[in-house]
Amino acid sequence: MPWLSILTVFTSSPALQLSFYLRSDYEDAWILDSGATQHMTCRRDFFWNFQYCQLNSIFLANDTKHTPYGKGAFKAFLPGIGEKMISNVWYVPTFKKKLLSLVTIRQAGYQVIMEDGIVKINSVKQSLKTMMTGYEDGKLLRMKGTVIPRHSDFAGVVTT
Repeated sequence: MPWLSILTVFTSSPALQLSFYLRSDYEDAWILDSGATQHMTCRRDFFWNFQYCQLNSIFLANDTKHTPYGKGAFKAFLPGIGEKMISNVWYVPTFKKKLLSLVTIRQAGYQVIMEDGIVKINSVKQSLKTMMTGYEDGKLLRMKGTVIPRHSDFAGVVTT
């Protein structure tokens, strides 16, 4: 169930306005994983800030070992919510999926609700304000949103 959103960027020239179509599809979508212990991605270009550091190796259910090479934060555009920075994301170049750990999210003070194929992540500190949503896709849960690449300048963003 891919979604589509229009992102309008206003530049320094009032006559020039750029519109981008941001879409989430199977290649781009982040998986909301109740079994993951950390947020992880193989995409170094997603990080807005990054720190190389030595972290513990990751072992998957099939006993394969992956080595993280650092951690940082990425910015996501979430439909109906806006831009959010997702922090403490591990960079694991050999891991080909993009995972958000629902356990890590819950332990950071968020409420995770899964009902009728919809996932809502609400801030306990902000009167249960919805901070992220997701959807059921077969046997997976996917984040509804897309990463804003670090090399983009989305200052002055207006969504329609």
